[in-house]
Amino acid sequence: MKSVRDFLFRLRAISVLQLLKRYYTYRVLSEITNVDAPTLNRYVKRVLMPTLKRARNMVDILEKKRDPTREIVKCILKYKGRDAIKMLFANRPELVGWMLDRICEEISRKDIDIFLCTSDGGFALSSVLAAILGKKVIVAERGAPKTPEVVRERTRVPYKDLIERISYLHMLPLEPEEELYIPNEYIREVGKNVRTVIITDMMWTGSTFYTLVSLAKKIGMEIRHGVVAIVAIEKIIERMRRDVEFPISYLIALDRYEEFREYVEDLQKGVL
Repeated sequence: MKSVRDFLFRLRAISVLQLLKRYYTYRVLSEITNVDAPTLNRYVKRVLMPTLKRARNMVDILEKKRDPTREIVKCILKYKGRDAIKMLFANRPELVGWMLDRICEEISRKDIDIFLCTSDGGFALSSVLAAILGKKVIVAERGAPKTPEVVRERTRVPYKDLIERISYLHMLPLEPEEELYIPNEYIREVGKNVRTVIITDMMWTGSTFYTLVSLAKKIGMEIRHGVVAIVAIEKIIERMRRDVEFPISYLIALDRYEEFREYVEDLQKGVL
């Protein structure tokens, strides 16, 4: 796992460099990093990777110049929340590279066999991580099952007492109320008592993550960790952290950022 972590961190350095290249010339970046411009160009084109030592130095310097989390928040709001991670894959792969390293950092010390996710941005993140780490992925599908041989669970919103106090939440692109299901053939392939990490891309109310936890327990998975890439309301995931028996990590809480608060104000004013 250490060699994989080192590899992803070196990719993170390149991802941050690609982000900064949107705002600075190679000459300026060379002055900032003390790396010659032709070498930086080869990093950006991914024909060369920095050493681990240089990658650490680059990340330390460049992330202070331009915060990747703030860039991701801006993209989430631009893409209106839903399918935002898929849009990042399509338009901002350097931000996806940064996120993948951060997720791997959270789970690198866990003994896991499989990722559990839904068939959206969570699958996009899980499938790349699984390919890199040599793990399996099991996908909870949405909607009406095509076969009766499934394990299913209806999504429901947890912590309604907390959610009802958030006046603007209904204006956001919330998770739909629907069924999640896992075909029995998926379950037979992985067996029981597998060590599992649940990964979701976005958490608005927590209903999708909460339902994945229920499905995992129904089919006998041992949940080792949960990872949410983006949460809208930090209080919701902090409440969930207290209620489950496993650790939950998240990369970004939208309501910490001024851009999100301004976005909500515009929603309430009817500007958007």
